[in-house]
Amino acid sequence: MLTAIHLVMNSWRPNTTKSYSTYIKKWLDYIASNNVRDITIAAFANFLSNLYIHGNSYSTINLARSGVAAFLAPDGFVGFGTHPIITKLLRGVFHKRPAFPKYTSTWNVDVVIKFLSEWPDINVMTLKQLTLRLVMLLCLLCLLPGQRGETIYKRMTRDTSE
Repeated sequence: MLTAIHLVMNSWRPNTTKSYSTYIKKWLDYIASNNVRDITIAAFANFLSNLYIHGNSYSTINLARSGVAAFLAPDGFVGFGTHPIITKLLRGVFHKRPAFPKYTSTWNVDVVIKFLSEWPDINVMTLKQLTLRLVMLLCLLCLLPGQRGETIYKRMTRDTSE
């Protein structure tokens, strides 16, 4: 069974493997420690319920469902991950522990643009003002929301001798 697991995992991209491997290991530990002899929908549902009992979030349990179900044999014509019992279980987890957005607040970019537009012409700005304006504009243009400050910091402090 381990060879099949490794072969399936080799079909995934590195980030997928990294995400799923934790839960595949937990699944293997679960079936070993609970003496699960037959891999059934009930055993899989109990495994996911066990993750819930241990305080895992909906997103984590859903990731575990995807990872483990990716290599479990289908039960009849329905895969483990899409079985009606499993989808209802996940819906119940979602209702008990809903997934929240990563970012709960936003800010108005127009305020910053208006502020910067009131500064003097770039020909008469101080070096500090030019630097602050450049950094703010780079932050606004950066493609990774939530990591803007870190991205700018890394770009400004990276070793140029590389």
